[in-house]
Amino acid sequence: MKRLNILVVTLFVFEFMAAGFTQTWTIYAPENSGIPSNDVQQIDIDEMGNKWLAMGEGGLVKFDGDAFKIFVPDTNEYFKTTRVLAVSSSEIWGNYSYGVYHFDGVNWTLYSRYDHDLPAGVNGIQKAANGDIWVSTASDGAAVFHDSVWQTFNKTNSGISTNDLLDVAIDQNGVKWFGSRYKGLIKYDDVNWDIYTTDSCSIPSNWVNAVTVDKNNAIWVGTAWDGIAKFDGVNWEVFNTDNSLIPGNRTAGKALDFDMAGTLWFGAWGAGLGKFDGTTWMSYTTDNSGLPNSKLRDVKPEGPNVRWIGMEYESGLVKMEDELDLVFQPLNDMPYPKFGLGYTASNSYLYAASGGPGDERSQKIERYKISTGTWSELISGVKARRYCSAEFVNAQNKIYLFNGDTYPNHTNTDTIDVIDLADGSHTILTSNPYPVHYGGSAVWNDKIYVFGGNNGDGYSNRLYEFDPATDNWTRLADMPEAKQTSGKIIDGVLYVFGGYNGSVSSRIDAYNISGESWSYLGDMPSGLSSHATAVSGKYIWLVGDYSDLSFIAVYNTETNEFKKLTSNMAPRRHAAAVAKDNKLYVYGGYNGQDVLSSLEVADISSYVTGMNLSDNDGGIRDFYLEQNYPNPFNPSTTISYSLPEQAHVTIEIYNLLGERVDIILNKMQTSGFHKVLYHAENLSSGIYFYTVRAKIYYATRKMIIIR
Repeated sequence: MKRLNILVVTLFVFEFMAAGFTQTWTIYAPENSGIPSNDVQQIDIDEMGNKWLAMGEGGLVKFDGDAFKIFVPDTNEYFKTTRVLAVSSSEIWGNYSYGVYHFDGVNWTLYSRYDHDLPAGVNGIQKAANGDIWVSTASDGAAVFHDSVWQTFNKTNSGISTNDLLDVAIDQNGVKWFGSRYKGLIKYDDVNWDIYTTDSCSIPSNWVNAVTVDKNNAIWVGTAWDGIAKFDGVNWEVFNTDNSLIPGNRTAGKALDFDMAGTLWFGAWGAGLGKFDGTTWMSYTTDNSGLPNSKLRDVKPEGPNVRWIGMEYESGLVKMEDELDLVFQPLNDMPYPKFGLGYTASNSYLYAASGGPGDERSQKIERYKISTGTWSELISGVKARRYCSAEFVNAQNKIYLFNGDTYPNHTNTDTIDVIDLADGSHTILTSNPYPVHYGGSAVWNDKIYVFGGNNGDGYSNRLYEFDPATDNWTRLADMPEAKQTSGKIIDGVLYVFGGYNGSVSSRIDAYNISGESWSYLGDMPSGLSSHATAVSGKYIWLVGDYSDLSFIAVYNTETNEFKKLTSNMAPRRHAAAVAKDNKLYVYGGYNGQDVLSSLEVADISSYVTGMNLSDNDGGIRDFYLEQNYPNPFNPSTTISYSLPEQAHVTIEIYNLLGERVDIILNKMQTSGFHKVLYHAENLSSGIYFYTVRAKIYYATRKMIIIR
């Protein structure tokens, strides 16, 4: 066996801005690295993170992130491989000129068509859960390696409709799916063969280049000329350039795969790299990315934010990496898809209460045990409702489920479901004086605060305090705006963000519980609605938006700073969000097309412990607005802030009514620390707020003028 170790030397690295975050593109070619050729036919990744490359020229190649190693068997046979399957670091399968190979990291086993019952021209290779190896071939049908013996399936000895197979995938039930040339999609369940062609179903083409399976066990096919299609076992959904923004109708080779968040990545022949998150199509080309050309062989996602791309002939291996503020990892899905659900958490669990898909309303509360990563049913039989609220009250050790619209009559219910976590008992209260849906709720000092929403009277500006110990409701001071909204309480202050009342609000308002008064804190950079909120320390997290489904932001209640973040969160609105133990959990919701059951988690410890403003070299890493000095003042004060990048900056002054009374800056500024001297001769004594906006950054602080 010959092994050749070559270290990476100098790489071509490019940075591009995409969807609000930076993407780094790294190109590995023979002239700048140890990769033996530019023709990367297929990529797979083992459990150690090693990338295994099937090279049209150069044999089997392993890349560990630092060095390329070339593996070729010690034979006189011409070794050219175009397919690779990395089951583990010690179990690599692939094809070569005369059949199929197995490589354990040291030893080779070659299965030649001349001495095994093995068809020629292997196009695809997969391993089943029982250990069987399945291959698709160009002229001799399919074959399986079972108990050390190869068995062939062709038109002569089976119900397969063609011997010309292009790809193979195995679904979660062990069913084999074959893409073919001219004969559509072929299914084999170990007993029967089923054929899906344009004559028998809505598949868009009989030429299926690539087949893959999503996390919901739906089958996705990439065709030679007619776009991409999804098959859920009953219905077909077709995406092409006539009915969607897919970048091209021709799938490149086997370049069709899902990342861990459920986003589809694919090669569009001649049109670059495509991405579909279930809602939005994106295209990466030589014009808007670091992609060196538009001819892709394969794409393999790694983790939440990296894709490896195999190029044809010209550009070798390409790494595409998103530089994100938050990186979400998928956890076990909820038992049922839900949106508009009530959500809360206790010490050990997350809860998903009621909600539901379509016009249905769930009567169940499920819970997720964080320590074991498992879902279970807490209770069945609660009031069926959606766009509802749920809160856990520690002193009572109970969950309260309230508000929401019911099914099938779509009325707002005054029923409060109370679940005692000590014994699982379920009681019902009917004391809610003003039931709504789309309302907000929060807990402070073992009391529940309920605000906003919508009902038959229209949009509500009411705020109530509910004391579970006495079943008593008290109406407090009305919100400044009547709207559907959401918010949370920190240190006795209720913060309410945005909302909807016929138009989308961008306001941030605060209610001081002890002072029984509302204050206007400023406006977010844009309107926000259909969002979830979560609390972690002094920070409030805002997740999802009706229009911007990928929206996520963090608000610092001490400094009144608001920052929109980049992440790989699955797009969603009307979802659930809970922050616990320096982690942000997001689950359920609606992505504009499907109701979601997915649960994701991101580490937010860097925010909980405080945002660092500077890099180690002293450069500005984050936006920050300092308290003006002096404060109180008469007649002048200095406003200081930092910018991590060049931006157009506006500084505005607002009074307690939220009216803008002055604009003191409106211009482009470079990154770095800035100071502005403000003269307030035209303003009377009182409390004012100054707001600084710069791109996605926003912050407001209070200033006091004394005459």
